[in-house]
Amino acid sequence: MVQFEDVDEKTRKQLEHKSNKRGAIAKPIIDAFLESGKDMVKVSFDETGSKSIISLYLGLKNHLKTRGEATVEVFMHNNEIYLKKVKEA
Repeated sequence: MVQFEDVDEKTRKQLEHKSNKRGAIAKPIIDAFLESGKDMVKVSFDETGSKSIISLYLGLKNHLKTRGEATVEVFMHNNEIYLKKVKEA
C-alpha cells in the first residue's frame, strides 16, 4: 500500500520554483538561435540552466523532435553542443 508523507516548507519552495515544464530551457535557446540570423552556433553550457551538458543536449534534441522543428539540427562534437540551420530543399 502507498503511504504519503508531508513535504517540509523548504523542499516545497524548492520544488515550486523549479521549472518542470517541457522546453523551459530548450525553447528559449532555439528561439534565440533562429532570431540570431546565424546558420551555425556553438551553445555555451551554463550549469544554472541544466545539470549537465548531456541533459541539455537531450533536452534540445527532444524539443526539436516533439515540436516538429525541421529547420534546426542539434549535434554534439568534442563534448560541445552545436545548432545548425537546415537548408530547405
